[in-house]
Amino acid sequence: MVHLNHQPYLECGDGPICLVLAPTRELAQQTGKTNLRRCTYLLLDEADRMLNMGFEPQTRKIVDQIRPDRQTLM
Repeated sequence: MVHLNHQPYLECGDGPICLVLAPTRELAQQTGKTNLRRCTYLLLDEADRMLNMGFEPQTRKIVDQIRPDRQTLM
């Protein structure tokens, strides 16, 4: 897992092709620093746990920034 703050090339480039989400509120706050529109694959790691822990708003905030024709894995 790589923290977005330690990847400056994500801030100015086209953005990631794949995004793996783990339960964290911080990632939802960092999404404005990178372009997620080109992200083709989304992996929601422990999606059931994230939703049970109340991370739905943060997860939606991230998912809404990713292209609608993405492939999503849980």
